[in-house]
Amino acid sequence: MRSNRHRAITICLLLVVPASAIAQAFGIQQGVSVDQLDVVEDLDTGRYVVNVPKPHSEFEVYVVTASDTKGVCLVRGVGKDHDNDRYGQSVRTAFDKLEGALEARYGDFERADFLNAGPYGTRPTSG
Repeated sequence: MRSNRHRAITICLLLVVPASAIAQAFGIQQGVSVDQLDVVEDLDTGRYVVNVPKPHSEFEVYVVTASDTKGVCLVRGVGKDHDNDRYGQSVRTAFDKLEGALEARYGDFERADFLNAGPYGTRPTSG
């Protein structure tokens, strides 16, 4: 069984790293024109699914946000699914490995690691 929650955990780590550092890690320079990218799909509103020059094994899809005047502003890697296990060890191990690699490359960072209450990370409704 696979879970999108595991993708969210992987992506949370990426949110604490500067966008320019992520762009460099995947081989896309901040400010580059979309015309210079290998665009797979135009998602409208300045977002594009792209093939990156330097993919990482933990990610299966890459989305850039770009403007006509500023070029690429943000690159996001969408994490691959991990098989569920009773204690989430598979995704935790992958997360810790990625976190260590990012820290080794970019230095200290602030971790934003949380899970909302309720099933599947949804907030419970009051009644």
